[in-house]
Amino acid sequence: MMDLKIKVVTRQNGYSLAIDNEEFMYYTAESLIEGFSIRLGLERLNTMTQGEIGRLMEATKQGSLPKRLQKEVDSLNAKVKDQKKLIAELRREIREMKQKYGEENDEEPVWYSN
Repeated sequence: MMDLKIKVVTRQNGYSLAIDNEEFMYYTAESLIEGFSIRLGLERLNTMTQGEIGRLMEATKQGSLPKRLQKEVDSLNAKVKDQKKLIAELRREIREMKQKYGEENDEEPVWYSN
């Protein structure tokens, strides 16, 4: 984010948040903080509805998004670990077969599929 001009003003009926040339109005201090977090913290400068802001803030508060992403990362890491084990096992089998049958034929086998 570049140097932004940010201004918060207390109005008679709420608060205004000005970011460069855009101004957003909030009617409670909580909604002002939510708007500040979303618009500046997450760099969502485009217009969002209060419902969208509320859902995004709720997901952030609950930690559901980071938890879900971490669960996915853990699952993928487990798959990578299993694949590495399989690769090591297959390499060991190849070495054993080369020792058993000799290395005179170093060509890759031709695989046929139906």
